[in-house]
Amino acid sequence: MNIKKKFVTLVLTFAMILSFIPTLNVQAATTDYKLISESEVTSKEAKNWAKSKGASSDFLKLADLYFKYSSDHGDVNPAIAYVQAAVETGYGNFGGVLDSSYYNPCGLKKSSGSGTDKDTYQKFDSWDEGVQAHLDHLALLAGVKGYPRDSSYDEKQSSSLKGKAIKISDLSGIWATNTSYGDQIINLYKDLINSTKDNTNTDSKDNSSPNPGKPETIPNSPNITTVVGINNSPVNITSTIGWRQIYGSWYYYTSDKNKAKGWIKPDNYWYYLQDDGTMATGWIQLSGTWYYLDDSGAMIIGWRYLGGCWYYLQGDGSMVTGLRKIDGNNYLFDPSGEMLKGWKLLDNHWYYFNSDGSMATGWIKDNNLSYYLYETGAMAKGWITINGVWYYFKDNGSMQKGWFTASNGDLYYLDMSTGKMLTNTTVDPYIIGTDGKAIKKSTSDTNNSSSNSKTDTTPSNTNASTNSNLIYAIDISNHDGNIDFSKVKYSGTKYVYIKATEGTTFVDPYLSTYYTNAQNVGIKTGFYHFLVGTSAPETQAQNFYNNIKNKKSDLKPCLDIETSGFNVSDYAVRFINEFKRISNMNICIYTYSNFISNLDGRLSSYPLWEANYNNTAFKNLPSNSIWTSRIGHQFTDSGKINGINANVDLDAFTQDILN
Repeated sequence: MNIKKKFVTLVLTFAMILSFIPTLNVQAATTDYKLISESEVTSKEAKNWAKSKGASSDFLKLADLYFKYSSDHGDVNPAIAYVQAAVETGYGNFGGVLDSSYYNPCGLKKSSGSGTDKDTYQKFDSWDEGVQAHLDHLALLAGVKGYPRDSSYDEKQSSSLKGKAIKISDLSGIWATNTSYGDQIINLYKDLINSTKDNTNTDSKDNSSPNPGKPETIPNSPNITTVVGINNSPVNITSTIGWRQIYGSWYYYTSDKNKAKGWIKPDNYWYYLQDDGTMATGWIQLSGTWYYLDDSGAMIIGWRYLGGCWYYLQGDGSMVTGLRKIDGNNYLFDPSGEMLKGWKLLDNHWYYFNSDGSMATGWIKDNNLSYYLYETGAMAKGWITINGVWYYFKDNGSMQKGWFTASNGDLYYLDMSTGKMLTNTTVDPYIIGTDGKAIKKSTSDTNNSSSNSKTDTTPSNTNASTNSNLIYAIDISNHDGNIDFSKVKYSGTKYVYIKATEGTTFVDPYLSTYYTNAQNVGIKTGFYHFLVGTSAPETQAQNFYNNIKNKKSDLKPCLDIETSGFNVSDYAVRFINEFKRISNMNICIYTYSNFISNLDGRLSSYPLWEANYNNTAFKNLPSNSIWTSRIGHQFTDSGKINGINANVDLDAFTQDILN
């Protein structure tokens, strides 16, 4: 927290951005299996295994079908096919683009196109058909004699695919673009085999197919009305007189010299003549329906840009409102007919309408956050599988990245760039199983793998105090650089103070990253503001509050006071008063022992967090004229914690620091 650490340069910020890219040590499967081979398990064993993974009742029945049809469809190993179906359907729970109504157990496509477009996938009339199509496709890839078959439920029996995948590992890049796709199926097949053995060293809980949670039921499509088509009715009126302009207004006279009224179509366009016979232009409302007529009086159909807004006039000329299907795309119009864009809440589900007004589906980015929208357009939430890969979407729909603790306490890691849940890899100090769950390495593994292991000054090992009620923490800011919070947590750290702001405008560039990653691994957070004398303390308080108000403050917010050259006590009191007014939160004061003499007794009612580097928590602290006790003690600035490359401040607090 020392002021000498506060200077932030552009170079530091750029380096910070580069350092966000994680380096992972991926461990590939070492055993492979041929697609055409004998199954090492029975149908019953396969069902028992799937049941232990939370499979749907329909998926359990598929095991019998794979074993039933295998011999007539290339002698494909039915257990391997069943395992692949588990990956593709999430054990029959789906949650991706397809649902069970497609009877497609493996994501077979009939044409190229977006993976989020249902129309590109094969749809079968029963699970029997879907399973046989799956087996035929695997037999074709394995190069079985007699393939491609002329008669198959698989619509993509092409000689260009023959022999492309002899072993499971070959499916990577052929069946799915994911390079670890084959390894995922191999490990899952091994898990199935091991589940049938009495004496196995495999922990099925941690070496199984990903099934982190039950996907939500995909919302039904909203009620969308297709617009009325163009009416190509012939001319409905003729006259030997026709149009006449009188005193600037147009009239249509019939052959008997009477003025026409209402709708007429004397040429290729419709016109509306009011009760006095004058031709209407612009917006008109008839029987509650709006129409638009241009300056010539002709009724407009199709898209029209008016007054900075887009409108759609359907084939009968009427202005549309609500959800409408136009030329194959869905659009939303408000009650005034204006085409809407952006996020909209319909029937308790969020939808996104692109800049051209069309309803989005599949992946989108908004404000640098990724979202997934089902084929129905509804925003996804929770766990879902997309092309056999698991993702997690927060309650606000944004894709989760980094460490994530599920509601049952299981820890997962989602790739920082793609959001994919990682499996079968290592992210120190955790081993991530085939089921995606992170398990701590043994203590010996951790100590052997890192030279930056615990020291006597880490919170979990310090001999600073025998008081078991003390809370040990670290405090950090941008000078600490990129931090691996999973390692920090493994070191025993449960609390962290994060620098939020300084002055009126400065926000620590690591604030959001530190906060998100700490919360994701279960480390509790608090925030502090660095007081300066170059701007009004009231605006500094507002800067602090605005940047922490939507974050979880497990620890009391704190005001960092360690610079002089201005009436520091006055500034501190004004800051605290304004912060309490806008936040209704209590605050503590951080300063170091030698600086306390610059402060006065007006601050004595606010808890003190004192910096004094004697390396022993709450021992041998000097007396002062303002505070008789402390709520916290920063006892060293040279701590060593796994996950932080630089020296770090170590702190001890009483229970009163909790918010």
